[in-house]
Amino acid sequence: MEYDILNEILTSTVSSLFEWKNPGMEEQMRSSLASLPPPNSSDWVKVEGNQKLEMALRRLRIDRNTTNGRELNNKTTDELNTEKKKVKNELKAYDTTFKSLFGRLPKREEKEPMRPLYMYYKKIKQAISKRPAEKGNKKLNRDEVARKLETLRKERSELKAILHNFQLEFSQTNQRKIRYHKDILPVENEYKRYKEVKAEIAKLDSELSKA
Repeated sequence: MEYDILNEILTSTVSSLFEWKNPGMEEQMRSSLASLPPPNSSDWVKVEGNQKLEMALRRLRIDRNTTNGRELNNKTTDELNTEKKKVKNELKAYDTTFKSLFGRLPKREEKEPMRPLYMYYKKIKQAISKRPAEKGNKKLNRDEVARKLETLRKERSELKAILHNFQLEFSQTNQRKIRYHKDILPVENEYKRYKEVKAEIAKLDSELSKA
C-alpha cells in the first residue's frame, strides 16, 4: 500500500504505550465527538484560517515579513524553484483540508487567510521569470553538492521527526497504523516533501560519486 512507506520510516510498536485505562471513558469521548455538528465553512475560515497560515509559514521557515519577497533576489534559480514547489504544496494542502471538511474546494473569499502566501508565491514566479534562461544543466562542484546535501539531510531529519510524532499520535487516537490517504491529510505536505527530499538526496549522492 502506498502509505506503508510512512509506517516503515516510523516506529510502529508503540501502541502498547497508549492503552486506555478506562474503556468506558474512551467510548464516551468518541460518542461525544461523533455527535458534534459539522463545522460551518465561514466559521472554520475565521477560526482555523490564520492558524493554517501560521503553520504553513513555520514549515516554510519564513515569517510574514518574508512574504514581501525582498529576499528572493538572494536566492539562486534552483532555490527559487524549490521554494515555489514548497509554497505551492502548502496552498494545495489548505485546499485539500477544506475539501475534506466541506466536500468542495474553497471559494476565493474562503482562501483569504492564505493571501500572504499566495502573494509570496506570485513574487517567486515573478523572480524566476526575470532570471536569464540557463543554457544546459549547470553542474555543481563537489563543495556545492556537499553543502546542499547537508541542508537536505537536515530537512529530512526534521520532516522525519514531524512524521514520527504524527504517527505516534495517530496510533494513540485510532489504535491502528496509517492505511488510507485521509489518514495523512494533516501531514500530507510534510509527507510529500519527505519523499521529494529523499529523491533529491539520492540524486545528489549519485552526482557526487561521479564527480
